[in-house]
Amino acid sequence: NRARYAERYGWDEARITHLLERYGAQIEDLGALIDADSSLGAPLAKAPQFLRADVVFAVRYEGALHLEDVLVRRVRLDLEQRDRGLAAADEILEILRKELGWDDQKVKEERDLYAARVEAIREAESTSTDAEASAKIEAVAPVAPRVKL
Repeated sequence: NRARYAERYGWDEARITHLLERYGAQIEDLGALIDADSSLGAPLAKAPQFLRADVVFAVRYEGALHLEDVLVRRVRLDLEQRDRGLAAADEILEILRKELGWDDQKVKEERDLYAARVEAIREAESTSTDAEASAKIEAVAPVAPRVKL
């Protein structure tokens, strides 16, 4: 019920609509994360359309294991921000560090890999053919093996 979410979490109508579209009935699971740790109810500083809980949800409920997975497949900041979510990466990485038990080296590796991906996409956007663009993006080592269908 929308009024209950507004009262319980202080969410406005736009946030409630966004979260219901994203999570459906699983919005209760998202709420449970926030109930357990109120800091997760805060928006991401550099991507306020998303909550810190969105990142934790991606790990705990959707099996996200990498920064790229969170930004590309879960919260989809790569589609919503010109920098493909890179500005929000440090905050997301701190959440992932806690959730996945990462050390400083792993955090740096994940950030570097995603930054390389963003740069490759930027370079691909300036090419004149699809083949050139694909080659730029494919040259970046993927975090997880790419699946050929």
